[in-house]
Amino acid sequence: MSSNASVAPYGVARKSRKISRSTNGGDLPPGDDEMEARVTALENTTTEIKEKLTRLETRFESVEKNMATKTDIAELKMAMAEGFTNQTKWFFSTATAVAVIAFTAAKFIH
Repeated sequence: MSSNASVAPYGVARKSRKISRSTNGGDLPPGDDEMEARVTALENTTTEIKEKLTRLETRFESVEKNMATKTDIAELKMAMAEGFTNQTKWFFSTATAVAVIAFTAAKFIH
């Protein structure tokens, strides 16, 4: 079985790796400073993502409270249909009344 020191990550050219010795005599992983900077950047980004997600959840909750449900839409359809029916009845009743008045006035004038 080969050691991890000879395996390069996908898409990264292999470089000669030097193992730094720490002051306590232990081995540090290669690129420790770069890795620390990357981890710090990821932690900062994670914090920002959490804040944005919290804002989106709060915003979604307020939108969800104001959204129409299927029942609301069905009630609106019924109210609109009733309104159109009443309007049509009113129009034909008024048109009939105007026609009756016009024919009556024409009968007396002529």
